[in-house]
Amino acid sequence: GRGAGYVLIAQGLLYPLVEKAYLERGERLTKAWYDNGVWLGNYLSAKFSNGGFRVLERVLRALLWGASEFRLSESEGGMSLRYISPTSPLSYTTLLASFLEGVMSAYGQATVKKEVSRGVVIIDFSPFGKSNIEGVGGSGGGS
Repeated sequence: GRGAGYVLIAQGLLYPLVEKAYLERGERLTKAWYDNGVWLGNYLSAKFSNGGFRVLERVLRALLWGASEFRLSESEGGMSLRYISPTSPLSYTTLLASFLEGVMSAYGQATVKKEVSRGVVIIDFSPFGKSNIEGVGGSGGGS
């Protein structure tokens, strides 16, 4: 929300700007989204120190309210994240995946598997020190 420095913007305005910026500076933008995710994760972790992943899921669901599906769930030895939004272009989806990896990094979770395609992000995490990195695939590249 406002206290964390986030604003509401119409998708029709956001997506063209993201697309243009991504085509011009994709790598720098991807890092900036990751870094902003780390910042948000640290902010949420400090603000809701006793809330754990349930609070994190509620906050992320609120931020990503336009998604048709968002889930953050416990899986074998870690966490699993699913985001589906058919209207999201690949550029935005790729940047969002980086942002979400940053958030989870602040919560001590390392990416072990990532799939990114237009409007779909599927990421599996494990606690730092326990990750066995699988081939990070999908058209979104690796991290």
